[in-house]
Amino acid sequence: MTLGEYVKQFARTLRELQSTKTERAVGVAADVLAQVKRRVQTSGTNFRGVTFAPYSRLYATQRRAAGFQTAYVDFTLRGRLWNSINPFVQREGRFNTVVVVRPRDRENQEKLNKLSVLKNRGNILIPSNTELAFAIQTWRNKALDKLNRIR
Repeated sequence: MTLGEYVKQFARTLRELQSTKTERAVGVAADVLAQVKRRVQTSGTNFRGVTFAPYSRLYATQRRAAGFQTAYVDFTLRGRLWNSINPFVQREGRFNTVVVVRPRDRENQEKLNKLSVLKNRGNILIPSNTELAFAIQTWRNKALDKLNRIR
């Protein structure tokens, strides 16, 4: 490949990466959400690794009687809250895209607010530094692979 051909291919790849930046940003957010959901539902810990405040005695008794685990708070009963949480593009600009992770409906947003504020558990959707770094690195590597395939 001549230098001129390389430059054209490189420019084409950069345009492709620019045109897919929103998809990649949503992909990062979706990957982070999957990690956060897994952490919360399997260990009941926040982004710092601290266990969430436990269920009240009465609620724990009700959960146990219904066959649900009570060893830690997993924010899951029927799964509707977690199923409603998705990445949404808030703003798309020429050079950046802002993606937010939130419930898609008011009912679940209110449920999330109640769990966070009234139960003093904080924002359960905050990723750990490791979760965020892993997702960013994964998508960065995909972009670098495209550039490195130019030959």
